[in-house]
Amino acid sequence: MSVRGLANIAVWTAQLKRKCLSSNEPEEGELLFRRWADFQFHHGANAGTPAVVLASKIPALAPDMRLAIKEFDTSLPMLKNMRDVAEHFDDYSMGRGRIKGIRRQALEVGVTGPRIFQWPGYELDADAALQAARWLFQSFQRARC
Repeated sequence: MSVRGLANIAVWTAQLKRKCLSSNEPEEGELLFRRWADFQFHHGANAGTPAVVLASKIPALAPDMRLAIKEFDTSLPMLKNMRDVAEHFDDYSMGRGRIKGIRRQALEVGVTGPRIFQWPGYELDADAALQAARWLFQSFQRARC
């Protein structure tokens, strides 16, 4: 798959998950953690810089993509930490996580709503994250050779 294809999938996935977050499903009572899973998927896709990170390794695109990634990370400072905790959950649950101050008890508590996701001590606004992902994708499109 091309870098452009990966970027397309990342932004489409973020849009899909954002739509899921704002909807209520008939089986909502049976699927207690649906919104939690949707948020996990949403911020995973939105961290969705993998295609752009890959593009930043292409010499002709590198300067523009590195700047775009830096601006993306600045607009969503909590996203990197939330992903780190999710990806290294085992380390954090044993008190050995990279980010000091995150207690394992905080891993068990989260708040989800149609737009806001809070976990562990961070807050992610799905609308702001989707807007940042779209901006990042547009930066990628403009930088193409």
